Amino acid sequence: MLFVVATSACSKDARPRSPGAAGSATASSGASSASADAPPSPGAPGLGDPYYANLGNGGYDVDHYDLAITVADPKQNHIAGQATITAKATQSLSRFDLDLLGLDVQSVTVDGAAATSVELAGAPGELVVTPAQPIESQHIFTTAIAYSGEPKPRSDPSLPIGVGWISQGDGSFVLSEPDGASTWFPVNDHPSDKATYTFHIDVPDGTAAVANGDLEGTGPTPSTAGRVVWTYDEKAPMASYLAEVAIGDYTVTTAVGPSGLSIRNVIDSALVTDASSVFDRVPEMISFFSTDFGPFPFDIYGGLVVNERTGYALETQTLSLFGSDEVNTGETETIVAHELAHQWFGDSVSLESWKDIWLNEGFATYAEWLWAEPATGTPVQQSAQRARTELQHSGDVAKVPPGDPGVPDMFGPSVYQRGALTLQALRLTIGDDQFFTTLRTYTAKYANGNATTADFIAVASQVSGRSDLQPLFDQWLYQPDLPQLPG
Repeated sequence: MLFVVATSACSKDARPRSPGAAGSATASSGASSASADAPPSPGAPGLGDPYYANLGNGGYDVDHYDLAITVADPKQNHIAGQATITAKATQSLSRFDLDLLGLDVQSVTVDGAAATSVELAGAPGELVVTPAQPIESQHIFTTAIAYSGEPKPRSDPSLPIGVGWISQGDGSFVLSEPDGASTWFPVNDHPSDKATYTFHIDVPDGTAAVANGDLEGTGPTPSTAGRVVWTYDEKAPMASYLAEVAIGDYTVTTAVGPSGLSIRNVIDSALVTDASSVFDRVPEMISFFSTDFGPFPFDIYGGLVVNERTGYALETQTLSLFGSDEVNTGETETIVAHELAHQWFGDSVSLESWKDIWLNEGFATYAEWLWAEPATGTPVQQSAQRARTELQHSGDVAKVPPGDPGVPDMFGPSVYQRGALTLQALRLTIGDDQFFTTLRTYTAKYANGNATTADFIAVASQVSGRSDLQPLFDQWLYQPDLPQLPG
């Protein structure tokens, strides 16, 4: 995420991963492959994630989402959608599920044939599709779903405005971590099933529409006067919770960044005066982090500032989202650095399981400390010692194991601060050269894919030539007592 403002102030299946395979049906993890000659059976209605067992669905692996979304009148918050989903069956399927919450389905076809049964049934937000013919294992199939309704966010007691599609009265935006994507499109809603995306957003002329990836073009809506379709393409695989659509009155600026990278910033027009300088140092940050983390993983980046007090920012891929309450505060530059670092840690290299959330938040918090050295002259070790002292005086907060924090504490201080301290402990143990080589090796090996804590430990062990690192990670990530930093 996610940079929670209050937190920052104290600043079922065995699933194969295919690191580095961009844009293919095997680039993200699907359910375990079944024998091609096994009889057809239903895909699992959930992936058995330790924290969110019902999220995602088994039996297939999505390659691409093509989402056409029409917003007739932004003030009415009604959408009409057409989702075309290309996926590869990982077992012989008699039926399969998608996650969809609070919207109506008008029609479903699979490979052009109408589904024989479509039910909103089972677990909350479950769309069950029975195709006209069973789908053979390894077959690449296309599902087209027409749907509509008034999308509403999922309520979440730990987050101030819920997750999913957020209506502002005269526009909307999306903020979906961890389980909000299903509030606005049918989806295999788990980060282990990454896919590429195309967005076609149909809005009234004069309304801006933005989404992840590159703007491929704008043009009039066919046979409908006074409307414009904005088309975006995210070519790199993306976890569903990182998908972003925003519509409203926005000012868009573009520039060329480091190594020719496209820089696009989108700011609610009412906030342009206050937020115009928020992203001024992003090109400098990208160059700085690229040295430590490896090349920037995407072909475009920028920030989206919405006119809403969200309570936190979110690293939506290529277009990080910031609320109005993150603009021009003492924390703004730190928040911007945090969300940028997530493009490597969380977006390009994504979670295999929500239990490993520290791989996102601990790494992005450590990036804050790295940036503080050139930005404010504060050494990383000083930032680390300060964070440890704050945790030590926070009572039971420090006892939450960041490697397995539990759902209530997924976005708590221990995941962020103690997760980052784990990296500093590793750096002090193996030295700077091997530490930063570990980071670059990890981001390269799992680029556009998924990783686990065990994967990161394996990379650190291999790069450093140390076979004795497991106790260090166990102590920092899984034991209740807060360790001392080495040396």
